[in-house]
This record gives sequence, C-alpha cells and structure tokens, in this order.
Amino acid sequence: MAEPSETTQIPNHNQPSANATAQLPAKFQIKNSPFYQPLYQIVLFLGIFVSLQTLYGLTNGTWFEHLVIDDMTVKTAAQLIDWITPEVGIHAIGTHLSAFGGGINIANGCTGLEVMFLLLSAMIIAPLNRRAKLLGLLLGIPYIFMLNQVRLIALFYTFRMNKPLFSSLHSTVAPILLIAFTVLFFAYWLSRHQQYVSTH
Repeated sequence: MAEPSETTQIPNHNQPSANATAQLPAKFQIKNSPFYQPLYQIVLFLGIFVSLQTLYGLTNGTWFEHLVIDDMTVKTAAQLIDWITPEVGIHAIGTHLSAFGGGINIANGCTGLEVMFLLLSAMIIAPLNRRAKLLGLLLGIPYIFMLNQVRLIALFYTFRMNKPLFSSLHSTVAPILLIAFTVLFFAYWLSRHQQYVSTH
C-alpha cells in the first residue's frame, strides 16, 4: 500500500502579498487614503474660486465692471425701489442709489458676484452630471441675483430709517444670510438630483 505523503503547498505568485499595500509607492498610498478625495475637492474648489475672483479683479475699471455694478446691480435696484416707493425719487447715478433723504453706494462687494462664484465652484466639483450642474447654475445664478437685490433694497431703506442698524446689517447679517440661502439652495439641489450623481 502506498503511504500518504505530506502535501507541499506551491506559492501562488498571482495573488498580492499581505504587505503589497505597504510596498506601493508613496503617491499611490496617498491616493488610496480616505482623506485624499475630500482634500482634493477642497483644493479644487478653492482653486476655481480664487481663479474666478482673480479674473474678475482684472476687469477693474473696465466696461465689464461698469456693466456688473452700474447697469445690472444699481439700475435694477433703483427700478425696484422706484416701483415700491415712487415718492422717494430714487436715481441710479453710477454706483450710487441716490435719493432725497439719503442713499447708498454700491461697491464691488455688494454685487453678489462673489457668492455666484462660490456656487459656480461648488457646482463644478459636485458629484452631478453636466445636465444637473448646468440646470443648477441656470437657476442658482438668478436666485443669488434676486437675493442680492433684496439685500440692497433692505440696506437702502435701513440706511434711511435706522443708520445704527445699517452698519451691522451691511457688514455681518446680510452677507451671512446671502451665503446661508445659497448653501441651502446647493444642498437642496444635491438632494433633489441624487439620481444624476456622476459615476466618473
């Protein structure tokens, strides 16, 4: 009778060894880190936002800046104020909302453009397909513009009626509310379009 012999296991070189991950180059280990994707998105978001801000800064004093501030922002606010209270006698003069009894000056930080850049940057890195991103921007940009017009109108009336309140409303409350409502819109858009999440 043949006696049983000991079975010798032949190593399978096709299977990765237990320390294969540790032997990967450092750049691959970083990409496999759970912190890589969120960090990459944050850096990308900031890069896009800073680039947009820088590009707009290059338009200082040009026709485009006058279009954004004088025509789109100031004149629109003046028309709305004139519709609400025609007796005020509001006039859009350059960057000024001028009226008897007091008016305000609209500077670059009052156009809402920075918040639009925030939304644009967020939409670009959002895990959505192109259609959902484009629709979000087509609705989100006018939404921010409308909110900013409400902010300017509120500031105009506050300056005329309660100057001490104007300072805090202008520097703190109104900007925070504008950003907060934009974040809510972005969160709503992500939750509504989860079925359009990009697989890329």
